[in-house]
Amino acid sequence: GGPQTTPAENEGNFLAPIIGSNLLEPVLEQVCLLSDVYLVMGADGRKCEVEISFGANSGKTAAVPKTYEKSSSISAAMQATQDDDSGPPQSQQQVGKFVFAEAKGRVDPILVMTPVDPESQPYVMINVYTDSWLGGRKRI
Repeated sequence: GGPQTTPAENEGNFLAPIIGSNLLEPVLEQVCLLSDVYLVMGADGRKCEVEISFGANSGKTAAVPKTYEKSSSISAAMQATQDDDSGPPQSQQQVGKFVFAEAKGRVDPILVMTPVDPESQPYVMINVYTDSWLGGRKRI
Protein backbone atom coordinates (compact mmCIF):
# COMPACT_ATOMS: atom_id res chain seq x y z
CA GLY A 1 0.00 0.00 0.00
CA GLY A 2 0.78 3.62 -0.52
CA PRO A 3 1.59 5.82 -3.47
CA GLN A 4 4.34 4.59 -5.74
CA THR A 5 7.13 6.99 -6.68
CA THR A 6 9.69 6.80 -9.41
CA PRO A 7 13.45 6.97 -8.75
CA ALA A 8 13.52 10.42 -10.33
CA GLU A 9 10.95 11.69 -7.77
CA ASN A 10 13.02 10.26 -4.87
CA GLU A 11 16.31 11.82 -5.93
CA GLY A 12 16.39 14.49 -3.18
CA ASN A 13 14.34 12.55 -0.62
CA PHE A 14 16.66 10.48 1.57
CA LEU A 15 13.79 8.99 3.62
CA ALA A 16 11.95 7.51 0.63
CA PRO A 17 13.50 4.00 0.88
CA ILE A 18 12.75 3.84 4.62
CA ILE A 19 9.12 4.99 4.57
CA GLY A 20 7.78 1.83 2.96
CA SER A 21 9.99 -0.68 4.82
CA ASN A 22 8.97 -2.70 7.87
CA LEU A 23 11.71 -1.96 10.39
CA LEU A 24 11.22 -3.71 13.72
CA GLU A 25 12.25 -1.87 16.83
CA PRO A 26 13.66 -3.94 19.70
CA VAL A 27 11.36 -4.77 22.60
CA LEU A 28 12.05 -2.28 25.40
CA GLU A 29 11.58 -2.42 29.13
CA GLN A 30 11.78 0.26 31.77
CA VAL A 31 14.68 -0.15 34.22
CA CYS A 32 15.40 1.81 37.39
CA LEU A 33 19.02 1.62 38.55
CA LEU A 34 19.39 2.22 42.30
CA SER A 35 22.88 2.57 43.73
CA ASP A 36 24.59 3.51 46.98
CA VAL A 37 28.33 4.01 47.47
CA TYR A 38 29.78 3.22 50.88
CA LEU A 39 33.57 3.31 50.57
CA VAL A 40 36.41 4.08 48.15
CA MET A 41 39.80 2.96 49.40
CA GLY A 42 43.35 3.54 48.19
CA ALA A 43 42.65 6.42 45.80
CA ASP A 44 44.88 9.49 45.81
CA GLY A 45 43.31 12.89 46.28
CA ARG A 46 41.71 15.30 48.70
CA LYS A 47 38.04 14.61 47.83
CA CYS A 48 36.27 11.83 45.95
CA GLU A 49 32.99 11.39 44.10
CA VAL A 50 31.60 8.39 42.22
CA GLU A 51 29.56 8.53 39.01
CA ILE A 52 27.28 5.68 37.88
CA SER A 53 26.34 5.68 34.17
CA PHE A 54 23.91 3.53 32.19
CA GLY A 55 24.25 4.45 28.55
CA ALA A 56 23.82 8.22 28.22
CA ASN A 57 22.15 8.55 31.65
CA SER A 58 24.18 9.07 34.80
CA GLY A 59 24.07 10.09 38.44
CA LYS A 60 26.77 10.89 40.98
CA THR A 61 27.44 11.04 44.68
CA ALA A 62 28.40 14.09 46.68
CA ALA A 63 32.15 14.70 47.10
CA VAL A 64 33.57 13.47 50.42
CA PRO A 65 36.93 14.25 52.07
CA LYS A 66 39.68 11.69 52.62
CA THR A 67 40.21 10.04 56.02
CA TYR A 68 43.12 7.85 57.10
CA GLU A 69 43.49 4.59 58.98
CA LYS A 70 46.19 1.99 59.36
CA SER A 71 45.41 -0.89 57.05
CA SER A 72 45.17 -4.25 58.78
CA SER A 73 45.72 -6.16 55.52
CA ILE A 74 48.90 -4.21 54.82
CA SER A 75 49.97 -4.72 58.44
CA ALA A 76 49.41 -8.48 58.17
CA ALA A 77 51.38 -8.68 54.92
CA MET A 78 54.22 -6.63 56.38
CA GLN A 79 54.27 -8.80 59.53
CA ALA A 80 54.49 -11.95 57.40
CA THR A 81 57.47 -10.58 55.49
CA GLN A 82 59.21 -9.43 58.69
CA ASP A 83 58.89 -12.83 60.37
CA ASP A 84 61.68 -14.26 58.22
CA ASP A 85 64.14 -11.54 59.42
CA SER A 86 65.41 -11.04 55.88
CA GLY A 87 65.49 -7.26 56.07
CA PRO A 88 65.02 -4.22 58.25
CA PRO A 89 61.58 -3.70 59.83
CA GLN A 90 59.18 -1.52 57.85
CA SER A 91 56.68 0.96 59.24
CA GLN A 92 52.93 0.61 58.83
CA GLN A 93 51.39 2.48 55.93
CA GLN A 94 48.53 4.92 56.25
CA VAL A 95 45.84 4.04 53.71
CA GLY A 96 43.50 6.80 52.64
CA LYS A 97 39.82 6.06 52.35
CA PHE A 98 36.72 7.98 51.42
CA VAL A 99 33.67 7.05 53.52
CA PHE A 100 30.27 8.02 52.11
CA ALA A 101 27.54 8.65 54.67
CA GLU A 102 23.99 7.64 53.77
CA ALA A 103 22.96 10.89 52.04
CA LYS A 104 26.33 11.59 50.40
CA GLY A 105 26.68 8.07 48.98
CA ARG A 106 23.19 7.85 47.51
CA VAL A 107 22.99 8.27 43.74
CA ASP A 108 19.69 9.57 42.35
CA PRO A 109 17.71 6.76 40.67
CA ILE A 110 18.47 6.34 36.97
CA LEU A 111 15.24 5.57 35.09
CA VAL A 112 15.76 4.40 31.49
CA MET A 113 14.16 2.44 28.69
CA THR A 114 16.48 -0.33 27.52
CA PRO A 115 16.20 -3.29 25.14
CA VAL A 116 15.14 -6.59 26.72
CA ASP A 117 17.93 -8.44 24.86
CA PRO A 118 21.03 -8.32 27.16
CA GLU A 119 23.40 -8.06 24.18
CA SER A 120 21.70 -4.81 23.13
CA GLN A 121 21.78 -3.18 26.57
CA PRO A 122 24.39 -0.55 27.45
CA TYR A 123 27.00 -1.27 30.11
CA VAL A 124 26.79 0.07 33.64
CA MET A 125 29.92 2.17 34.11
CA ILE A 126 31.36 3.25 37.46
CA ASN A 127 33.74 6.21 37.35
CA VAL A 128 35.68 7.41 40.39
CA TYR A 129 36.86 11.03 40.38
CA THR A 130 39.24 12.63 42.87
CA ASP A 131 40.19 16.26 43.46
CA SER A 132 43.90 16.77 44.02
CA TRP A 133 45.46 18.98 46.66
CA LEU A 134 46.25 21.55 43.96
CA GLY A 135 42.68 21.72 42.63
CA GLY A 136 42.87 19.41 39.59
CA ARG A 137 40.32 16.69 39.01
CA LYS A 138 41.15 13.26 37.64
CA ARG A 139 39.31 10.06 36.85
CA ILE A 140 40.75 6.98 38.51
